[in-house]
Amino acid sequence: MLNLQFKSPLAGIQSIESLVKHLNINCNKITYLLENINSLYEGSIPILKSNGKPRPIYLCEPRLKYFLKRLNSKIFKVVSYPDFLHGALPNRDTYTNISQHLNAEVICNFDIQSFFTAITYEHVFDIFKNFFHFSAEVSHVLAKLTTVNNQVPQGSPCSSYIANLVFYRSEVNVVQKLRNKNFVYTRFVDDISVSSLSKKTKEDINEVHRIVVGMIRAYQFSLQSEKRSIAPSCKTRSLTVNKINIVKSKLSIPKKKRANIRAALYQLEQHFQE
Repeated sequence: MLNLQFKSPLAGIQSIESLVKHLNINCNKITYLLENINSLYEGSIPILKSNGKPRPIYLCEPRLKYFLKRLNSKIFKVVSYPDFLHGALPNRDTYTNISQHLNAEVICNFDIQSFFTAITYEHVFDIFKNFFHFSAEVSHVLAKLTTVNNQVPQGSPCSSYIANLVFYRSEVNVVQKLRNKNFVYTRFVDDISVSSLSKKTKEDINEVHRIVVGMIRAYQFSLQSEKRSIAPSCKTRSLTVNKINIVKSKLSIPKKKRANIRAALYQLEQHFQE
């Protein structure tokens, strides 16, 4: 049976003293991190994405990184995440995400623009305050330590977990609405895919667009791109999820991506020989 709920077994942490006890760290460490947080994130370091555009990555100073990993193990990893999430979670990956859409007749893909940088301190504070039910003081401290320049830093240990939780208020309702219309919904961090095993009308597809985009914009996020794909009768063509082609129940990497991988491997080999 599918799990469609976000669930936390934690009792709400109401004081900094309870927080440090739960994380098993020294209170002075949190004081130090708060006072020096602006210098503990190194970045942003531009890493080129597959489309050639830069992706800003942040590195953490070891003392901050240790704290964030404690936060992961003691808070984020004990959450039960719904089955429609597939990014940065144990035993879930690109393949488990794509496998939910095999043999689809229709797939709609939605890509949230600059997702991590669009997640603000206010989003993170809300997660700690109203999902975990921590006190305002504790929520402020944790939101302060997991954001930089009022945004979630990509590359930080906690960032993917925060990204998975950011829609906790409304995502379950969206999934239920789409399931009632015989659509399958999955999210791989910032990539949302909605598919159907049966053919759908234009009105059905427009309704998917209204529901999903409505959720995205309610959180003040923007849409990078949307691709509506309808499976053609010709089996040589395919649908796409996470930039991987689906031809019925078979998966393949697009020709251009394969060529890019070969070129990167060749350059690596040449560099190694030198």
